[in-house]
Amino acid sequence: MRAAALVLALVLAFACRGPSPGSTGASCRRVRAERVVEGITLCEDVWTCERPPRGEFDTVGLHRLAGCDAPADAPVLLYLPGMHMNGELPLNEPRNDLRLFLAVRGVRTWGLDYRTHSVPPTATPQELQTLSRWTSDVFRDDAAWAAAFVKAADGRLDHVAGFSQGAVIAYDLAARRVSPGMTLVMERRHPLPPVLSSPTLRSNKCLAEGLGRTT
Repeated sequence: MRAAALVLALVLAFACRGPSPGSTGASCRRVRAERVVEGITLCEDVWTCERPPRGEFDTVGLHRLAGCDAPADAPVLLYLPGMHMNGELPLNEPRNDLRLFLAVRGVRTWGLDYRTHSVPPTATPQELQTLSRWTSDVFRDDAAWAAAFVKAADGRLDHVAGFSQGAVIAYDLAARRVSPGMTLVMERRHPLPPVLSSPTLRSNKCLAEGLGRTT
């Protein structure tokens, strides 16, 4: 790792019970921290929220990463990872993570933890039976809820990025019109439905410049 530009600094951490932003109606726990990347101080907020029917593993997470002094009208992007991935941000090198790269360039970035992230490796076969009701519709509804959460917290949702299964879910969000006019950004090649389109961007630098033009 490079020197101070890549030093991770935890300056504040807390957890609190209470409603999520706006009217999403979930009970959430929140943790806040800061890190310094490329000389820019980034604020990271993590919400862990219950989802219906509020069983033991019916929990999703949301990670927001943005410059601590980012303007209120900064573009907002929600990232949907692959089905066997999560929204955590353990890396501190921008070139290795899209959200980190965009955050240091002025974009407010969000990432989603699917319900699967809350299932511990020690779960018993009996406990795992509850997962049988987690259909694709459940994950799509969770993503739609997350989009509403983001809009309630930041007042806008300009872009949705997806990787693998996350890209499939992103198409569903576009079809639901969770945020009219939003842009889709895909990290893998997927056939585009005829009614949708997405810009072809050759690099993270081009992507950051393109998203930064959103007002």
